[in-house]
Amino acid sequence: MSPNEGELVVRGCTLVDNVAIYSGSAIFSGNQCPFTLENCLVVGNRESEALFIIDTPAFEAITCCDVYGNEDGNYGGSLTDQTGLNGNISLPPEVCDAGAGDFSLAADSPCLPDNNDCGVLMGAFGVGCGVTGVPTPSALAPVLSVHPNPFNPATTITFELPADVGVRLSIHALDGREVVVLVEERLTAGLHRFSWQGRDWRGRMQAAGVYLCRLDTPWGREGRKLTLIP
Repeated sequence: MSPNEGELVVRGCTLVDNVAIYSGSAIFSGNQCPFTLENCLVVGNRESEALFIIDTPAFEAITCCDVYGNEDGNYGGSLTDQTGLNGNISLPPEVCDAGAGDFSLAADSPCLPDNNDCGVLMGAFGVGCGVTGVPTPSALAPVLSVHPNPFNPATTITFELPADVGVRLSIHALDGREVVVLVEERLTAGLHRFSWQGRDWRGRMQAAGVYLCRLDTPWGREGRKLTLIP
């Protein structure tokens, strides 16, 4: 979708597997055209950031959406990461069979009203299959460890999963800017280790300072501060 005038309101849609070579594989907004995105699932869009805004005034609101697993990033342009704001999440949607084009939701999907803080359906489709086998007690949420911390030039982030689940491990600056995504895929149960070399997604070395490591899983979000020293 690429509005150039008027106002675009997208509500209760599933935006999946769209392609845009330059920017905005799901939605591109420019020329100060405002758009509102509500109760949507935005997943698996490719070759550019999924939601892209040229001019900040074009942004109206993104609320209660799951924006996850888009090949070249979830947000771009002047649109900062909306995860954790206004009920927005970035978690594996647990669809029934994406490979077969079935984007209805498993019974334990975070996009279902009973499983998210907004109490709404995120996306166009409701329950289409049973649970995916992910245990639900929050006590099973993985715990992040970072060593060494402080570090230079690299540190290792470790966590253990009690089940096979989709995860997203990312590094953010304290102002909320996403620096790099270390992993965004379904991982097997067990111990996992990922290294961060202090660089962003373009390979550029970051300035010394405090950063935030975020791990998103079906159990919620875990975070740890890590310090890059000169």
